[in-house]
Amino acid sequence: MNTRGQAEALSLILIVAILLVVIILTYVWGRGLFESQRTRSTVDYVTSKLFEIRGAILAVSHEGVNSSRVVQLDVPVGELIVLNGTFCSSNRMSENLIAFNITTTSKLIESEDWISIDPTESNSSCNAGYEGSSASVLMGKTEKIGTSYTNSYSLWFRNLTQSNGASNNFYVINITPGTTTKVSGGSHRVVVRNAGTTNVSYTIYTSIQVDIV
Repeated sequence: MNTRGQAEALSLILIVAILLVVIILTYVWGRGLFESQRTRSTVDYVTSKLFEIRGAILAVSHEGVNSSRVVQLDVPVGELIVLNGTFCSSNRMSENLIAFNITTTSKLIESEDWISIDPTESNSSCNAGYEGSSASVLMGKTEKIGTSYTNSYSLWFRNLTQSNGASNNFYVINITPGTTTKVSGGSHRVVVRNAGTTNVSYTIYTSIQVDIV
């Protein structure tokens, strides 16, 4: 092969190599962008469903025993969990909640401690006023585990207080899991039911059973 032919062959090999690199970089970039958009869409969808679940719980808490609501929910990635709890003290965020956890390669929530990410409720204290406050707050945090991040979106139920003159009445929605406490993947129904109300020393507990089927 003459020198000219060798040069043309080398040029062709170089062009093919450059094209392969461009194709690979474009694929990697596009895949990362797609995954990022899919993750954000999933988070936006599930948080909107958490607000829908909150509305259902607040509705049945006022309607009386055995009233119920059903919320349809898809969980394409991540997991949905239900944790029971009772009277809140010292901002215990590990119980009395419904949470969505999703693992990613980057932070979705800047804080590593629980903060309010609720657009309608910035007060995240254990006790909030009965008038003008919500019984639940959407809280969030990110925890680094190895090289990944677990992002938690938690619908947390806390105490509402109302003065009765000599003391305060406390109103607590007590989340009670059904037979299933955790799901991941697929379509599900979240069934919430008012299981009754009890009054214990100025604290009114309304038990709400939350079952994922």
